[in-house]
Amino acid sequence: MDLLSNSGLGSQLLGAFNNGLCYQFHPGQSITRDMVASNKIFPLIARKMAKMHLIKIEHKKKDILWERMKRYIDMTPDSFQDPDKDFVFKRNFLSKQQMLCEFYMLKTILENCSSPLVFCHNDLNIPNILFDGSDVAFIDVEYAGVSYAAFDVANHFVEFTGCVAGDLDYVKFYPKKDFQNKWIQEYLETFNGSCHQDDIEDFYVLVQKFTLCSHLFWTAWALIQTEVSSIDYDFLNIAMQRLNEYKRMKKIVLKTSQIAKN
Repeated sequence: MDLLSNSGLGSQLLGAFNNGLCYQFHPGQSITRDMVASNKIFPLIARKMAKMHLIKIEHKKKDILWERMKRYIDMTPDSFQDPDKDFVFKRNFLSKQQMLCEFYMLKTILENCSSPLVFCHNDLNIPNILFDGSDVAFIDVEYAGVSYAAFDVANHFVEFTGCVAGDLDYVKFYPKKDFQNKWIQEYLETFNGSCHQDDIEDFYVLVQKFTLCSHLFWTAWALIQTEVSSIDYDFLNIAMQRLNEYKRMKKIVLKTSQIAKN
């Protein structure tokens, strides 16, 4: 929060104390699922993310994605105390070893990709974007850190579906290629100062691959929350929908990658 504030991209951090922070109120309201893809809002989000990604990082640029994903998968429960949840889990989910195999496959494909390592939000869902009538602001930065620019964009696109546990229709709400390319163009023109069609296409291809990281990451996170969280939210349902979308997108992305190689 201090880094964002000093860069003019977040609320001013007024103080920190045991188990808490005091920071400036930021005006605005969370956007809606209809607003996130609107012609008025999406360019603001794309440019704001690019500006966040341009923040200079003093320390060594080491990404947090792979370490954090691995830690979350390692922390996923092997069983659940609630017998109903445990039945659903054992019937529908990958084992921890299978999830680790998927993790290492993604790491092998993407670890040395062309996407730059930048300061990322890493959790840019719809409620975390405020609109004050003229500009947007990003809030809730507890997952922020150095990662791949393409991952941050992919994770944002995945969140177009919203956060209602029973209404995550990824097929319907995940943005189509034409929209993604318009969004990416806005982003790259701010991040690089200009962009060419080849740049847009290359970045688009990477974004599709990083959606797999997003879904596997939040699947593991939701499984952990299913066991430990006291919040009244259907985390197990979220985990199942994320995993199902991971499987669906994996078939699409890896098929497309294989065609490109041929």
